[in-house]
Amino acid sequence: MREGSVSRKKTNIMKDQNLVYKEHMNFSTLKSLYYTANWAFNGFKKYSKIFN
Repeated sequence: MREGSVSRKKTNIMKDQNLVYKEHMNFSTLKSLYYTANWAFNGFKKYSKIFN
């Protein structure tokens, strides 16, 4: 991924979201990864034309 690309920014947002679950909500690593994946999938569903 190129620096400053949209994909790079989305990856950074996912890392930040995982840190929120792990550090601020005190979830285990597995639980924080599960909720981050769920959060990302729901965002994909919301903006994807596949599910609409």
